[in-house]
Amino acid sequence: MTVGLARRFGDRILIIADTMISSRSAAKKDIIPGRVKAVVLAEHVSAAYAGSVDHALPALQRVAQIARSNARIEDIIEPLRSTNAETAHDEELVTEFLIASHRDGIAMMKVWRGGEITRSDSLLWIGEPSVADALVSLESAAPIPVGWPDEVRLNWVAAQFLGDPTRFVDEHVGGFFVTLLASPVGHTYQDMAGATLCNDLRLSGATADDSGGLSVYHYQVLHGFWRGAAVLAVYLPQPKLGFLYRPLSMDRPADVIGNTSPEELLGLIRNEATTMGATIRN
Repeated sequence: MTVGLARRFGDRILIIADTMISSRSAAKKDIIPGRVKAVVLAEHVSAAYAGSVDHALPALQRVAQIARSNARIEDIIEPLRSTNAETAHDEELVTEFLIASHRDGIAMMKVWRGGEITRSDSLLWIGEPSVADALVSLESAAPIPVGWPDEVRLNWVAAQFLGDPTRFVDEHVGGFFVTLLASPVGHTYQDMAGATLCNDLRLSGATADDSGGLSVYHYQVLHGFWRGAAVLAVYLPQPKLGFLYRPLSMDRPADVIGNTSPEELLGLIRNEATTMGATIRN
């Protein structure tokens, strides 16, 4: 299982998702690096998924091809509806999707229940309900500085979750949390900071959690200002370890890069994004 949440603020949509793998062949140790499941598909279309990677990724690869052809949003999401309907009969395989689009206007949708589409102007979620509920509860009580954009509140909430990985010890979520901002000027990942439990890894520089000596690693999500590029990196400063993610790749979802730096990772992102034909905007 995993969690994905989409929240709309005017003409902007913020998506939050973790990197937990859900697959019959996935072991617990695969949580890190796992897979990034909030996916930029084209400059103005993004999605997130919860469920089977083996079913979700081929559908998203097809959707990305359709989205880059300037097709209508109804045509773009059809492979997601088919995949959800195909997996709906099996609780272990059922795969749901969130969609954020600025194609043909602003749209935020959820694909679930055998291919059904639910639209919302406020909030949609997939995956682990207890974590989604906790995110919503925290958001309602979050402070927001006067004059700041509304999505700052949800970013603040994400930071609280990112900074306290012990929230997920008993949940089917975990790994790294990634945020994706969809706006009229393009869809992009956000640079964030957080912490994660990596008890299945033995890396240098871990800090012990006060609640039980768990190994906690701080991390940074790196992307820069690229719009429309399905590439990002996560950097762990304690062991100087990096992960370069390609969310649309089945065979190479993440490269592990040792003894690296944020600057090196941003350079690798630039190379990948340029190859993809992405644009850069502040």
